[in-house]
Amino acid sequence: MLRFALLAVPLALGCPRQGALPIVLPPPPEVRAAPAPPSTEETALFDSITVDYMRGDAVGALEAIRAFEGRYPTSVALGMLADWKAGIELVGRQPPSLAGLRFFDQAGAYADNVVTLVAFFEPWCPHCQVELPQLELARRDLEASGFGIIGLTQLSRGSTDADLAAFVETGFLRFPIAVEDGSLTQAFGVTGVPFLMLVRDGRVVWAGHPELVTLDLIEGLVAGSPLPLPRGGTSSIPP
Repeated sequence: MLRFALLAVPLALGCPRQGALPIVLPPPPEVRAAPAPPSTEETALFDSITVDYMRGDAVGALEAIRAFEGRYPTSVALGMLADWKAGIELVGRQPPSLAGLRFFDQAGAYADNVVTLVAFFEPWCPHCQVELPQLELARRDLEASGFGIIGLTQLSRGSTDADLAAFVETGFLRFPIAVEDGSLTQAFGVTGVPFLMLVRDGRVVWAGHPELVTLDLIEGLVAGSPLPLPRGGTSSIPP
């Protein structure tokens, strides 16, 4: 569902005191009309893109996003879809190299798992503090089937190993975490955290925000199912 935010612009009004110098007020800011609500067709296309993205249909989602951009060039959803498109365009690439990285506690490798979820995160990020413990629960449930996680962090904004240790213990995280210098973040166009990639057979098969990854997708990948998954199964990871 598309969401819109209305911007209320307060206007400061005043009158000069008698006998005082006149007060010159700046011109009021331009007040823009709130965007019109999306049409039924726009909402339907957006919802269809969302479903395709969550089922791992990179080709279908990318084609639909391009169609959306052409039909609705002023839609407020374009920023979100641009982020989705950037993730979809990573599909097929080799995953981030782990060579030479400093692992925080335990080492990890893609060969350790049938499917590896690569999670870019930072200890100070409130969304990471919520999302990564949820992913850890999914890892524990699916570990025997071959699902694993590798975390990547820059320890940005002055974060230290002590901050990372507290983050790990608070979230009861038990998967390998490596510290990178930002080159992987830049190479894969990661502009915000958390950001996820699913890796199978040495290639990225899905990339995006944790809210859009689903248990159906992970379970299907672990089971060797081809992508995209059939329509109908898009249950997200529960909180």
